[in-house]
Formats: sequence, C-alpha cells, structure tokens
Amino acid sequence: PINAHLAETADMMEEEETCADLECPGMFCGQVNISNSSTLCYSSCQACPTGYRVLNSSICEPCDSPATARDYLYLVFICLVTLFLRVTVTTVTNWSKLKSLWMLPLYIVPIVEVLLAVIFTLLSLSPQGSILINACTVNNIGDFYPIFFNPKSDYVHEIHCTYEVVYPLYSMVFIFFGFHFALHLPLLITVLSVCYLSWSKYRKEFWSARTEYVWLIIFPIILLLYSVTAGIIYYAFDYLTIVISLCVFAVLSTIMQIHNFGDFENPFKVYKLPVQWLLTVSSMIALACGILSLTEWADVTNRALFIPLILAPPILQPILTHFASPQFQFEAWDVKKMEDDFFDY
Repeated sequence: PINAHLAETADMMEEEETCADLECPGMFCGQVNISNSSTLCYSSCQACPTGYRVLNSSICEPCDSPATARDYLYLVFICLVTLFLRVTVTTVTNWSKLKSLWMLPLYIVPIVEVLLAVIFTLLSLSPQGSILINACTVNNIGDFYPIFFNPKSDYVHEIHCTYEVVYPLYSMVFIFFGFHFALHLPLLITVLSVCYLSWSKYRKEFWSARTEYVWLIIFPIILLLYSVTAGIIYYAFDYLTIVISLCVFAVLSTIMQIHNFGDFENPFKVYKLPVQWLLTVSSMIALACGILSLTEWADVTNRALFIPLILAPPILQPILTHFASPQFQFEAWDVKKMEDDFFDY
C-alpha cells in the first residue's frame, strides 16, 4: 500500500508539473495543448508540431491564417527561376539547333511542367483541394533558420526546438521540385529514347541528350542552394526578380544583329528566333511581378503606374546595342572575315 501511495503521489506531482503553464526559453520553443475534457494541460517545452508555431506566448498555436500575397509571389519567383534555368540549359546545349522546329517542344513542355507542378503543390497543402493555402506568420529572417536559435537551459544542455516555423513556405518549395521532377520524367525518357533511336537509325541528332544530363546535374545543386538560402530569397526575391529580368535583356542584346537603325522597321528583324520572343515576354512578366512585389500589394493602384516601364528594356536594349556594335570598327580595320565569324550565329 505504501508503494502504491508513493507511486500515486509521484503521478500526481508529474501531472501537476506537466499541466503547468510555463514560460519556455528561446524564440521557438513552445508547449502543446494536451488537455482533456476536464483539465487544461500543456506539455513541456519542445518543438511545435507541423503546422504550429509560437507567436505571442509559449503556446504552440495553429497556423490557420490565409497566406499573404508575398507568400504566393515567393512561390511564383521559385517557379520563374526554375523555368529560366530550364530554358537557359536548353538554349546553351542546343545552340546550333535553335532554328529547328524540333526545339519547340523543349520550350513548351517546361512551361507546362512548371504550371502543373505549382498547381499540384498548392492543392496538396492545407487546406487540401484548394489553391488558397494557410501559412504561418513570418516575423523575421531567423524564422527560416530555427536550428541556430535552440536555447540552453543551463548554458550546457541544449533544448532542441527545431521545426518548420514558417510552414509551409520552406517545405512547399521542395514539394514543388518533387512534382516538377516527377512530371519531367516522361520528357526525360522521351528525349533520351529519341536521341538514341535517331542516332542509331538516322545518324542524326534531333534533340541533344546533353540538355537532360546538364539539368540532372544542376537540379540537386538548386535544392542544396535553396535549403541554405531560403530566408534570404524570401526577403530579397523581389529585387532578384528585377535584376534577373534586366540581365536576361542584357544577354539578349548581345546576340542581336543590330547594325543600323533600318533594322528597327520590323520587330521580327530584331527578335528573330522564337526563343528570343519567349525570353522577352517571360522577362517582361517577371519584371512586372518584381515591381508589384516590392509593394507587397499594399499600394498596387499607385505602384501599377510603373508597370509600363517593363516595355523600356526590350526597346532600349536593341537601340543601345546599335551603338555598341563592333561592325563599324571591323570595317575601319578592314577585318572582313572576323566580322563574318563574329556575327555568324
């Protein structure tokens, strides 16, 4: 009886300690509500479960508030960067085939893959079946790196409170890449099969297998970089969008054959290849998203007046390229062969 009484007393003391409302140390440690119908109880300080985070108190609260416009634009930025890298890899590895109609599917399919991947990602997140998602509130860049903020109760023993504080902003990008890779597998198998059959049967390469090999090398590098720089990207993606868009226009201007102002009479003489039109339109869309995301949609009516500025780069870049063209210097030096080779794309 004495042992039973002692055991019962110990259980009561443990229950009182467990049900106590404590002030947890650290930024992200919290208590989980384990109450029953009659008693209000909280667990000891620990990492909050998925979909919960600590806000104003030490209690893990569910993240049931709708995601902000910046959260959606963050995912859109990741999609645009993925699409930009796919198009860049395709262009560089198939430079000699850009005028071929065989290249058209290699530019259309990535767009479809990215669109389907982002739709499947939104549908799989809470609330499931809806493209409108719930997300935890982001207070500062440290919310993306809780592993660096684990507290030490006695300056020796560390309390592990690492969890996804910004759910689902961190994990949804990995979910997007997972869907994207799954959707890319049919194209991967098709391209490699056609390359093998066309070379073995016709001794002609319609599609370059190097495109898929290079992308398979880049893909894990992208995952690694994102896992380290997720917080930086979240707070800087609007500026990065504008910079990347302007860089794309700068690269396009270097491959345009603009020698005199008569070339501007027909825009199809300026932008000759379909890939140039595709990159120009997509860069204009990305530039518009970057301008609007700077406002976080708080003052869209006034800031939308800056949207016509997206027409400036595709107009100014070819004009400025005319003045930077080395053709006139080649003519002055009487270097005809070098000139032909330089502009032979």
